[in-house]
Amino acid sequence: HDGCANCAPPNAPMEVVRDDVMAQADATTSEQNAAKERYSLSFASFTPGRGALDESLLGLRFRVSPLAFFQVNSAAANLLYRAAGDLAKEENREDGGATEAVTADVLYDVCCGTGTIGLTLFPSPFPRLVGVELEPSAIRDAWENAARNFDAEKLRDDAVTFIAAKAEDALPKLLRDRQGGGRAVAIVDPPRSGIHHKVVSALHANREIDRLVYVSCNVETLVDNAVRLCSGEKGFVPVGCLALDLFPGTVHVEAVVVFERKKE
Repeated sequence: HDGCANCAPPNAPMEVVRDDVMAQADATTSEQNAAKERYSLSFASFTPGRGALDESLLGLRFRVSPLAFFQVNSAAANLLYRAAGDLAKEENREDGGATEAVTADVLYDVCCGTGTIGLTLFPSPFPRLVGVELEPSAIRDAWENAARNFDAEKLRDDAVTFIAAKAEDALPKLLRDRQGGGRAVAIVDPPRSGIHHKVVSALHANREIDRLVYVSCNVETLVDNAVRLCSGEKGFVPVGCLALDLFPGTVHVEAVVVFERKKE
């Protein structure tokens, strides 16, 4: 690694996270050399040890494996996830008065990574959390992060569930199976490509999800998804948004938009 993250000063300390192959005592020389080349590391600079990073966010501790997603700008991520959480748990009153707390049975954390957003909102105000993420190592991290931050009593009765799968494969069935299960809130934090059209359709069709928070690193795909989410008489309507400069020195921003279900 010849440079540094765009949010870090040039003299920021750097830490090597071990590659699983390099850490294996029985790995062949060719396997170790391939791993070394992949990460541009010399064995002189490589320190065997932890296979993950530890991060703190909103008072919780998180394990982050090398292939798991985690915001590169931790300080700004605290602001981002606090804002996303506030938008998820507070809603505007119909009479125009001050916001009031959302009452919902479950939070769906779509593209949940290591469980960061969902776990910061569990068990209050959301007593049940369901996270979906494609990367298996991130889901392993999410389970460990739940155990790190909450005792067994809070996690009993499947209060927290993390699923390693494509969101477009898992979410439609999860929502179909839960029909009639009470009010729900969803948070989506997809990659730059946005959320899959099957996920958009599932969120749009499930009327029990009446509040949706969309965290986006690409406003173009956000707009495309928003048009589909807001289509029809039973779709959503955007009620608030904000932008955070998570990537100083670049043209990119992180956008957060909150949608509410259109009233009958």
